[in-house]
Amino acid sequence: PVQFDKEGQPFIPADVIDKLVTQRAGEIAEAKVQETLQPIAQMNNSTNKMQQEFGLR
Repeated sequence: PVQFDKEGQPFIPADVIDKLVTQRAGEIAEAKVQETLQPIAQMNNSTNKMQQEFGLR
């Protein structure tokens, strides 16, 4: 819902901006977490593979 100020300029209410910013920040944080976990998961996988190949547990 677009609202207009006294000059007739469209503006977005602060609570809507807050909601969008919070949502976006959450998405960015989620992406960063995935980025960080990805290499760790890959390292764990290759470590597990090596352990299996060499019969280590």
